[in-house]
Amino acid sequence: MRWLRAPTLLADPNYALAGQVVTTDEYVGSHGGVGICFETGQAGDTAILDAVHRSCLDVLALEYGMIGKEGASTDPGELPRERYDMKEVFKLSDKGFKWAKGVGEENFGYIPRCNVIGYIGTDEFKVDYDSYMIFPKVESLWRQGGPLGWLAEKVDIDNDDQLTPKL
Repeated sequence: MRWLRAPTLLADPNYALAGQVVTTDEYVGSHGGVGICFETGQAGDTAILDAVHRSCLDVLALEYGMIGKEGASTDPGELPRERYDMKEVFKLSDKGFKWAKGVGEENFGYIPRCNVIGYIGTDEFKVDYDSYMIFPKVESLWRQGGPLGWLAEKVDIDNDDQLTPKL
C-alpha cells in the first residue's frame, strides 16, 4: 500500500458494492491474490496521471521485483491515513427517494448515527452507526432497483494488520 501513496483505503470485505464478486480486484482476491482498484478521481481529471504511473511502477519494481529498479522512486512511500469498510448499498425503490438536506452531495461525507440520510417515500432512511456516504448518485443516474449510494464505516488503522488483505 505504501507505494501507491494513497491517503485513503476503501475496502469491501463483504462485497457490499454489488453483493458478490464483480470487480477485478475482488476476483483476484477471491482466488488468493491481492487485487487493488486504484481510484484516481473523475475520468477527465488527468492531474495525477504521472503520480499514478510512478506508483504503479514502484509497486512492480520495489515490492514484487517484476521490473528493474532503475529509475524507481527513492521516496519511502506512506501507508494510508484513513481506512473505510463498505457496509451496505441502498437502492431506488418504487417508493422514490429524496436526499436529506446536505446529504448525498459529496463522496465520503460523514453522517452521524441515526441522522436521516434521505427519505424513501415519506419514511426516513437512517442507520444506527456512524457512516460515510460513498459514491452518491446524482438524480440523472438513478434507475429503479439501482444503487443510490453506499455506506461505509471508518476503521482504525493504527496497526499494519488492518492493511493486510483478508484472503
